[in-house]
Amino acid sequence: MEEVRSLYSCFNAKVYGDKIKCSKGIKLNNLSLDGSVSIKRLSLGKPLTLFACQKCEYFDDMGPIPEECDRGWVKSDKK
Repeated sequence: MEEVRSLYSCFNAKVYGDKIKCSKGIKLNNLSLDGSVSIKRLSLGKPLTLFACQKCEYFDDMGPIPEECDRGWVKSDKK
């Protein structure tokens, strides 16, 4: 079984303002014009296991995905 890949553990995931983009130009989100993902998901500690990352040839693994309690900085009331 293959390990699930996450933007949390890829060196190519970069934050630009309010967006997360791939520094290799891979489109992370087909619904956005520029292929970016909203930083809101990161700030809430949401999973960032995107389809685009799972078979990506440029995925540059920097280690395990952080535990849920170590992700995000905005605490949501919804669990």
